[in-house]
Amino acid sequence: MAELRALHEVYPDFRKAGAQLFAISVEKPERIKEMVQKHGLSFPCLSDEGGQTARNYNILWELSPALQAQYREGLKFDLSQVSANSGWHLPVPATFIIDRNGVIRSALVDQDFTKRMEPSDILDTLKTI
Repeated sequence: MAELRALHEVYPDFRKAGAQLFAISVEKPERIKEMVQKHGLSFPCLSDEGGQTARNYNILWELSPALQAQYREGLKFDLSQVSANSGWHLPVPATFIIDRNGVIRSALVDQDFTKRMEPSDILDTLKTI
């Protein structure tokens, strides 16, 4: 949520640069809608039902049975209940800056979910497109 809130803050600057911004999640559409309303996000947040978009970008991975057990037993969290793909899959956190021709101009894909592309870096890239 911290990343989405940070992007919300600079969204007007993205629009001024002529860019579109949207977030994609494997969560169920109703959960995404609740999150958008709760946090007042001003840009579209979409559900990647079935995880096909994440698969197309080669960023979807399946949690091992041991990790699934840790989620269920240790965290008391059943990912399959919130995921739109009804499975134990998660996307690797990723940011893609894609130009109007569909060319990826910049990307950050990192399994460490704490590493995200800074909004200022996104804006700097947008200025070069």
